[in-house]
Amino acid sequence: MNNASRKQIKTTLELISTQSNKLYQQCKADNCPDILDPLDWINNQDKMRKAWERYLSTFDNKPDIIRKLMLNNSFAIYMRYMYDNYPANFGNTITEHYKRGSMCDGVKIYYHLTHAKNAQIKSF
Repeated sequence: MNNASRKQIKTTLELISTQSNKLYQQCKADNCPDILDPLDWINNQDKMRKAWERYLSTFDNKPDIIRKLMLNNSFAIYMRYMYDNYPANFGNTITEHYKRGSMCDGVKIYYHLTHAKNAQIKSF
């Protein structure tokens, strides 16, 4: 990863963070029950990704109107945004480093997870 790529990824992560916080605040304003803030969402990413997948699966056999209503609200928009913009294992990798007391590079982790085939991060 060169410096230009690093800068672009850092800018992307900052934009994602800003947008995820805006969507979270909208969700709170709409009284979404038991919604995690973006940092807690990332720290609990495995559970949150599975919860979103389960939520989506409940609409598989529903009429289009129901599906559209349930997927066009602040909760669904926030969850979809977090799911789509923070790759699987991003939060887990950062949490793992934190628990070990080791430094980690979020930009490098994000780059690896979004650019490597079958990305599995072992250590940085």
